[in-house]
Amino acid sequence: MFADEAARSGWQDKPHGPEALGILTQILVSRHHDHWLVDFLRAPHDGVPEFTEALQANVSGSFAEAVEKAEQAARGFRQTGNRAGELRAIQARLYALQRTLQKGDCLSSAQQLRNDALALPYPAMQVQAGLELAACWNLLGRVGDALAMREQS
Repeated sequence: MFADEAARSGWQDKPHGPEALGILTQILVSRHHDHWLVDFLRAPHDGVPEFTEALQANVSGSFAEAVEKAEQAARGFRQTGNRAGELRAIQARLYALQRTLQKGDCLSSAQQLRNDALALPYPAMQVQAGLELAACWNLLGRVGDALAMREQS
């Protein structure tokens, strides 16, 4: 996702970064009716350092650390009212849970993420949350449910 790359590279702080973010925001809203980036940028960013660390831990295969950092990021975003950031941090946590085969926690977290995403104008997050839920169903050996969710997403 775009947010991952922006968080890892500090892209938003580069020359023309804010202008490019503004253009991207307009495109996402006008063409896709997706307000995730708008909401993320307008809210406080107290969870960004931990979110960046969670992404880096996931990339390096340090999944226990990724779970911990993603939980901290979600908490920081939640405390400052950044719902968009909170949901993305939960998604980063889900990735680590899947890689460590934490099936029960994966399923309950994915179901909650999907329900939360469906209540907001975040179509890309809604699709991704459905795919995360499908992956968790698959971990549990419920291939039929996983395939149905994948198709629904």
